[in-house]
Parts: sequence; C-alpha cells; structure tokens
Amino acid sequence: MWFRLKEDYETHKNEIHLVHLKIKKIKKGAPIEVTLVFCSNGIIESGFFYNSGPLKHISLSMLELPEKCTKDENTANVFCATKKKFFYAGHDSRGKFIAKQMDFCPVCGKDLEILMPFPTPFDNELFEVPCEV
Repeated sequence: MWFRLKEDYETHKNEIHLVHLKIKKIKKGAPIEVTLVFCSNGIIESGFFYNSGPLKHISLSMLELPEKCTKDENTANVFCATKKKFFYAGHDSRGKFIAKQMDFCPVCGKDLEILMPFPTPFDNELFEVPCEV
C-alpha cells in the first residue's frame, strides 16, 4: 500500500541518506510505500519506504491517510480508516488474493474502496532535498 507524506520529513543518519539515494529531506506529498511486518508476538507493524530506501523514524500518523477503508488489489492488504489498522488478506486455497473478493472492510464492516496504483514513474526531484557533499 502507499500513502502521501503529510509534512516534510527530515531523514536520520540510519535511514535513506546513507544508502545510494543520499536524501536529506523528503518533501510533503511524496508517495511512501507502507509494507506490513509480521512480528513474533502476532502483531502486524508498518514498515515505510521511499524510493526503495527504508524510513525507520516515520509513523503512520505522518502520512495522509484515506478517509474511507481501502484495499490494495496488488498486495491483498486492507487499511481500515475507522480504526486506523491494517488487515492482511493473503491468498485463498487457489492462490488468489482474498482482498479482490472483499467488498467490505473486515475490521469495521464499511464499504471498501480500491487504492489507486502507486504513481510510477514519478519525478523524484519534486520530493527530494539531497545531502550536501
């Protein structure tokens, strides 16, 4: 899934500006990919990426979240706008994404909307402030 950055985000030393991208700041409106991480205690946490670089100090509250429950047909994930939680739909016994079959949010029961595809390609330079060399 992906959402847009709500405010400018200053990267930290252990994040994206130490990898090949060398980005000091990501500007408001940048598309941020949200992945689901399954923890050993059974809780699902969010992982955040910008242009394939990990963002370790970002939280869900820093993104523009949809007002309606949303499903991503590519990853089979659902975001419940009511409870601000994710639901992993996975695959059925025939290998098809369960999310494609869902019309209602499995968390709160409201109608599901389909998440727009990730904006590719997008102009990185609109959203990046590079590190000084």
